[in-house]
Amino acid sequence: MLDSCYGYLFISGGKFVLKARKAESAVQDFGPGGILEGSFSSDKIDRTQRCNRIHVFYHSAETLNAETGIVRDDLADQQARANRAGDNGVVEETLKVLSIDNQAQAERFGEQILREEVGTRWTCEFKTNIRGLALEPGDVITVTHPSQPAWQQKLFRIEELNYDENDRLALKCSEYFDGAYI
Repeated sequence: MLDSCYGYLFISGGKFVLKARKAESAVQDFGPGGILEGSFSSDKIDRTQRCNRIHVFYHSAETLNAETGIVRDDLADQQARANRAGDNGVVEETLKVLSIDNQAQAERFGEQILREEVGTRWTCEFKTNIRGLALEPGDVITVTHPSQPAWQQKLFRIEELNYDENDRLALKCSEYFDGAYI
């Protein structure tokens, strides 16, 4: 089920919550005042293994549930990598999604994943205090930090929320790329 909606499953308020990745606006801002001192780190994502061609296989209702596939390409990213990587810059990924049964849905699904893979460049991690209690996985936040001067309310999506040994909230986030959601 999570594969079909490309989402998150977590417990909130004693109930299971299913949340799809979709276009959203920021629910909270984090700057130096909301990020606990010494807890911030950021990493530029290694692009060599991020796909720029995706194959999505699904069981089509039109072909009586025979496995059918679509291919989505990011030609600009492939051309940019062509001189540095083999296979003309193509990095492929294959997904089999049992819950999709039509081509239009498979194309949207593949395009969203491909755009996130190509467009996401940064991850960050930090700890916060009571300010983060209302946050959930999948929420979009803004991050401003002195160690990254170009980041002025840069959008990130929360991928993981955990508590450390002192019950402070630890967030793992990936860059939010609005162009992924069509």
